[in-house]
Amino acid sequence: MKKSFILQLIALFFFTGSIYGQATFKPGYVAYLDGSKEVVLIKDLGWRYIPKFITIKSTEEGNSKRIETAALKEIKIEDGSYFIRKLVAIDKSSSITGNLPSTRNPDLIVESTLLRPIVMGEVSLYSYSQPKTTKFFYQVENVEITELINRDYISTSGQVLTNDFYRAQLKTDLSCDDRDERAVGKTSYTEKHLRRLFIVENTCRNAPFVDHREDKSENKKINFSVQPGVFLANVTILLDPAYGRRVPYSGKLLFRPGFEIELNSSYLNNRLRFFTSPNFLHHKQKSTLFFENRAFVDSTILNINYSAVEIPLGLRYYPLTKPVVSLFIDASIGYSWYLTREVTYDDNSSSFELSPSNFNGYLGLGLMIKEKFTFSIKYQRDFIPSKFIRGTSSVNGFRLVSGYQL
Repeated sequence: MKKSFILQLIALFFFTGSIYGQATFKPGYVAYLDGSKEVVLIKDLGWRYIPKFITIKSTEEGNSKRIETAALKEIKIEDGSYFIRKLVAIDKSSSITGNLPSTRNPDLIVESTLLRPIVMGEVSLYSYSQPKTTKFFYQVENVEITELINRDYISTSGQVLTNDFYRAQLKTDLSCDDRDERAVGKTSYTEKHLRRLFIVENTCRNAPFVDHREDKSENKKINFSVQPGVFLANVTILLDPAYGRRVPYSGKLLFRPGFEIELNSSYLNNRLRFFTSPNFLHHKQKSTLFFENRAFVDSTILNINYSAVEIPLGLRYYPLTKPVVSLFIDASIGYSWYLTREVTYDDNSSSFELSPSNFNGYLGLGLMIKEKFTFSIKYQRDFIPSKFIRGTSSVNGFRLVSGYQL
């Protein structure tokens, strides 16, 4: 790919970052250790781990300030992140294979820390996450909050073993008569499985509860959409460059049927998503081939006929998300699997095969309407002009793509 196109890709992500930094303040509140509470706008970063700092401001036009979460008892963003401080005995040993402890029993340290509520009710579930460890805590009615013990460790023989005492804790303390103990025994140490178990337990007890992770857990993991579109293709074939034989195929409007799979994620509140958009393209066109040298100028007609299945893989960012209209920008790299790639002279006197680039780069800008309809424009460019036995060829152009999410 040419340097200019690489710079465009880099500029796109810097532009994305600058928008992101300006568009993420949401209404909420913070409660301080002294008992005071303040209604503010909080910069929601979609925290994967317990934050050490947050940024708040009083009004949209006001100045922002960064505060340490060590001074906070509670952080709540409307329809977003929620953290509450609890005094707990916690085992902070690493779950990373290269840093595992050598003892089976947990090294519990009593401290005050922020936890993320998952389910709150007669039986409650919380999580604590840091880069090297994730722990879950539970509380039954007004009994002291307790860590669910799950500790990987290295045995004296060098094996990685697991102390999964949390299964015994769940069997003992979740006492609903209708509970299937075999299901408890098979529950894995993940938010998804534990959350489901605690919802079932509260429902079985006919106890009111709040599922704080409902929106994130119930959302679809994959968005599938059909995506017809058109490609305004510009193809250039350069034969024998020393003689200046250049064949332009400009402004051909091509239909390209396709579909897209977009993966939802927890990163940046699902603003950052991976996607792939396979499509089919068929290009058939005539153009004039000019023969030029110092003695004469002549011409003939050259026909191209190529078809390909294209499979782009990319990253999409939604800097603006609203209930009705959302804005997105994306960048992707595509692999093209060519089915035909024939070039013939108009009089059928000769023919040869193109060797177009298998890899292309794409930059896109689009709108999503009511989380159903999408409209986007994408710019495509070859990474490297392709060489073949008679010269080189290149393809670039703009694509207009519409989509309907199923």
